[in-house]
Amino acid sequence: NNMAVVYHQQGRTEDALECYRKALSIYEATVGDDYTCAETHGNMGILFQLQGRYKEALESHGKALSI
Repeated sequence: NNMAVVYHQQGRTEDALECYRKALSIYEATVGDDYTCAETHGNMGILFQLQGRYKEALESHGKALSI
C-alpha cells in the first residue's frame, strides 16, 4: 500500500494500481474486510477517477463504502 502511494505521487498510476491490487489480495486473505481494505479500495477509486475511468472509480468507492 505504501509503495502504491509513492507511485501515485510520481504519476505512475498503473504501477500504483498494481501495488494496490497486490496489497488488497494480501489484506483480504489475511484479515478479511476491514478498514485497510476499505482504504485501499478508496485509493484505487481515486486513481481510476484521475484516469477518467469513472465506472471503475464508482465500483471501487462503492466497495470501500460497503466495508
